[in-house]
Amino acid sequence: MTDESLFPPLQEMSPDQFMAYSGEMLQTLVAGAVVERFKIRENGSPNLILSEVVENQGIDEYLEREKEFMKRVLESYERWSRDDNNVVLWDVDETMGKVEFVNGSEYTWHFRPAMQLLIPYLSIRYPSIKNGILTTRSVEHAMKGFDGYSDLLESFPFFDTSYIYSARDVDLEVDCEIPRNEREKREKVMQDQLRDRTDMDVFPAVVNKYKVMQRLDEEHPETKFRIVDDCAIADIAGESGLCVYYMQPNIWS
Repeated sequence: MTDESLFPPLQEMSPDQFMAYSGEMLQTLVAGAVVERFKIRENGSPNLILSEVVENQGIDEYLEREKEFMKRVLESYERWSRDDNNVVLWDVDETMGKVEFVNGSEYTWHFRPAMQLLIPYLSIRYPSIKNGILTTRSVEHAMKGFDGYSDLLESFPFFDTSYIYSARDVDLEVDCEIPRNEREKREKVMQDQLRDRTDMDVFPAVVNKYKVMQRLDEEHPETKFRIVDDCAIADIAGESGLCVYYMQPNIWS
């Protein structure tokens, strides 16, 4: 799904029209991920569905989750696009896709099927919205594994690398002039305050992501930072967040 010629004018499609248009492609991508023997013939239509294979393998539980993820992302972008100066920060693992471990130590990164279709559409439909990353990975490894999708990302350069942040960096910015016990008290107070704003678990990475968002808001008051994440930080962000906890990709173990 990397050639723009495969798509009619995406910029002119409403989110609802895109959902309808991409339905068969999404089903194909999900089936291809679930069923190893599922193939699209090289000279066939990209929308070709091997219905017999799809029905026999029972992909509904995976497909419905991808549809819901796509629907919620499109709704959020359409709402956010009404404002100027948007930067959407995407979580990586369990949000945009998943790592599949092979033989214990080796692994492969997979963009979830919905994301493979959203990247072209969001890039074209909302060109003024910048897209970055906020992850628990290091900044250096934020996009590790994405090279398997180089054609997609070269055709549609979705991520602005000037907006890549890591929750790990917060731990490197500790003010050593503040006694450790005092720092721990402050952390506890902040964690309790954040728990009052969500029913989800507020673990240390959530607190660190909140600190990153807080700092960005202070340093760039003219910019509206949004976040798409499967953890509590997106719930805490309110209208500026999209929490996809119940839409985590479930295709790969």
